[in-house]
Amino acid sequence: MKSHAQRKHRYRRILIDLAVLTAIGLVGIATASDVRAETDDDDAEAPTGSTFLGRGTSIELGAGALVGPAYDGAKKDKVTPYPFIKVEGLLYDHVSITTTRGIAVNLLPRGPLEAGISLGYDGARAASDDPRLRGLSDISTAIAPGAFIGYRFHSFSFDLDVKDRLGNDKGAEATLGARYTFNPIPKLRLSVGPSVTFADRQYNQTFFGVTEAEATRATALGNPLRAYKANAGAKDAGLSMTAFYELSDHWSLAGVASLKELLGKDAQSPLTQHRLQPEVGLGVLYKF
Repeated sequence: MKSHAQRKHRYRRILIDLAVLTAIGLVGIATASDVRAETDDDDAEAPTGSTFLGRGTSIELGAGALVGPAYDGAKKDKVTPYPFIKVEGLLYDHVSITTTRGIAVNLLPRGPLEAGISLGYDGARAASDDPRLRGLSDISTAIAPGAFIGYRFHSFSFDLDVKDRLGNDKGAEATLGARYTFNPIPKLRLSVGPSVTFADRQYNQTFFGVTEAEATRATALGNPLRAYKANAGAKDAGLSMTAFYELSDHWSLAGVASLKELLGKDAQSPLTQHRLQPEVGLGVLYKF
C-alpha cells in the first residue's frame, strides 16, 4: 500500500507534467497563430531572415570562470569554468537560449509581462569536491524543466523562476528576484538586485540532508557526520551584481559578484560550514 505522502507526491508530479504539456500546446498554438498572421497579411512587411531566427535575433557567446564555494555551505572555494550563452529573438521572440534558464519559451513575447516554460539543467555534486562530503553519495546533473514569470518596468525587473529536477536526485526550487539596471558611464551596464530561493523537502534533502547510511559510511572514513533530515522552506537569500563593459561593437567584458546566506534548516545542516556564500566571476563575450 502506498502511503499518503507517496500518493501526494505522485499527484504533484502528474499535475506538473500536465501543466508542462498544456503550456507546450499553448506555445504551439500561439506560434502558429503568429506565423499565419504574418503570412495572411499581404500589406505587412515580410520578415527578413529565416522563420527560425526572425528579425530581432541576437546572439552572444562567451566563456569565463567563477570562484565560489565548492558546494552550497562549503568553506572551501574552487574555480569553475562558466560558459555564457544568450540567444534571443528566436521564433519571433517566443524562444530564447541562455545559460541560466536553458531553452525558454515565452508565451507573452510582447509587452512588459513575460511568462512561459523552460528546459535547463541543475548542477551536480561529487563527494570528492570537498573533504566534508567524504562518504556521501554523489549527486548527478539533472534535467530540470521549469516555468517563469517576469515583469519589466523601465529600469526595474521582477522575476519568479521555478525548476524541478528529474531523475534519482529529485527536488524543486523557486527563486524570486528583483533587479535594477543602469549605465553609470558610457559603455558600462550594471545590474544589481536581491533574490530569495525556496526549495521543497526533496531538494533540500538532496543537497543538505544526510541519511543514516551516509552518516555511518562517512564516520567510518574519518568524516564524522550525524544523520540529518532537511525540510521545505527558504533556502537562501542574497544580493548580486553583474557588469558588462563594451570593448567594441562585438567584444565585451562581463563580471559578476554575489553574496548569499543560507537560511533555516539548510543553515543548520552538518554539511553547512559557512552560512555566507560569496562568489565572483569574470568572462569575455562576443556578440554576433
